[in-house]
Amino acid sequence: MVEKRGLAFDRLWAVFDKDCQALTAREYPALLDIEAKVAQQELLICYQGKTVDRIPIDLPDEESAPVKIFSYQSRAVPTKSSVNEWFSDYLGIECQVLFHHEAIQRNVLQEHGGAEGETVGFADQCPILLTTEASLANLNERMERPILMNRFRPNLVIDGTNAWDEDKWKKVKIGECEFKVNQACIRCVLTTIDPITKTKDPDTEPLRTMNSFRKGPQGGVVFGMHLAPISLGKVTLGDEIAVLE
Repeated sequence: MVEKRGLAFDRLWAVFDKDCQALTAREYPALLDIEAKVAQQELLICYQGKTVDRIPIDLPDEESAPVKIFSYQSRAVPTKSSVNEWFSDYLGIECQVLFHHEAIQRNVLQEHGGAEGETVGFADQCPILLTTEASLANLNERMERPILMNRFRPNLVIDGTNAWDEDKWKKVKIGECEFKVNQACIRCVLTTIDPITKTKDPDTEPLRTMNSFRKGPQGGVVFGMHLAPISLGKVTLGDEIAVLE
C-alpha cells in the first residue's frame, strides 16, 4: 500500500544514538545485516535468521521526543523494549529505536520539490525512490565490475524503458496511484558499499563512473528519481507504469 509518507511501514523506525541523532549504514555498515519485518501488528527485528525482538506498531504519540534524521529536525516515539539494549551491544554505542508516528508530520522541503501537504517519515528527502533497470544496465556497461540494484536501495524498480527516460518524467501512474516526480536523487557514499558483503568498492564505484556523465544540476551525481504520492492505494509487482507528464 502507498500511504501519504510512502510505502506502508517503510522507513518509519530508525536507530538513534543517545543524543537522538539517527544512525545510518554510512557510518555503521553492520546495520545492513539487520532485517525488519512487519507481522500481526508488530515490527520484528531479525538478525541472522532469528527474531531479536518485537515492537508494537501502534504506539502513543503523546510520548514523542525531538530527533534529528540526517540534517532535519523531527519528532518520534521512543520504543520501550529490550531491542534498545540489543542494538547498543551490537553497535557498541548507546542506542534507542524510535517510531515516526502517523500523528507526527514532517514536511517534504521545497528545496526537494516538496509541495503543500507532502510529508515524509525517516527517509532522507522524499517519500519514494524510483529507479529503472535500463539505467542500471547503461551504468553497468560503463564500469569494469557490474553492480546490483540493491546498491541504490529503491522502493520502486521499473523495467521496459530506455535508459534515463525517468529524467524527463514529471508525473506517473503505477497501479492505483499517481506520483509527482520531485527531483533527481543525489547519491551518497553508501552506494559504494556492497550491502551483502559490507565491503567498500576500492575504486569508489559507482560514484566514480557516474561522476563522468551523471552530474546533478546542484552538484553531486544522480541516479533514480524522488517521488511523492498524489493519490493513495495499491502498487503491485507487475503493474504497468503510465507517464502522465
